[in-house]
Amino acid sequence: MNEAREYGTWADWLGVPRHTFSAVFGAVIARGQDYRETFQVFRPGFDLTEEREKRAAAFNNEAR
Repeated sequence: MNEAREYGTWADWLGVPRHTFSAVFGAVIARGQDYRETFQVFRPGFDLTEEREKRAAAFNNEAR
């Protein structure tokens, strides 16, 4: 999966427009912050590991 698609699916998961997620992601990187800070902007306390597991489970349920 390419990065643009990956981050687009994260935007979808968070329920934010893809271009908004991309703009915030770019701003976070431009400030020299860790990319994971992007998720905190949209959902403070966001646990990336936990959300990855939820997304994988949701994907597996859709594939059935």
